[in-house]
Amino acid sequence: EPEGVSERLRQALAPLAQLTGDRTRTLPASLGLRAAASRAAGAGAARTAALLADAAARLAPGDPDAHYLAGFFAVRAGWEDEAAEWFRSGIAAARAGGDTAARALLLSSLGNYHLRRGALPQAESLQRRALRVA
Repeated sequence: EPEGVSERLRQALAPLAQLTGDRTRTLPASLGLRAAASRAAGAGAARTAALLADAAARLAPGDPDAHYLAGFFAVRAGWEDEAAEWFRSGIAAARAGGDTAARALLLSSLGNYHLRRGALPQAESLQRRALRVA
């Protein structure tokens, strides 16, 4: 579990975990959480933004944009490994939904993760895949 996660925030987000897979309920909640994550990031609360984006993506598992945002904010919070997991799951969601633009963005983001890790062959391979998909 990432460092610095507020127990109060986790408790506040717990009711969202109780939502069903009914998109009429989960999609609006996911979009609201994404907006809240963006506001938190704008206010300099990177960890809060990452937690909110994480919750949003969990509510919208088939939405690659939600996965990207969760990964993006995880990077800003310093949670690189969590970000890579969101990018990977987002690639799968984008592939399943036929969203080539999101897939290219997520492949590139995962490539950047490997670049920051110094894994140049993996980074190059992912960036080339992103260019082919785009």
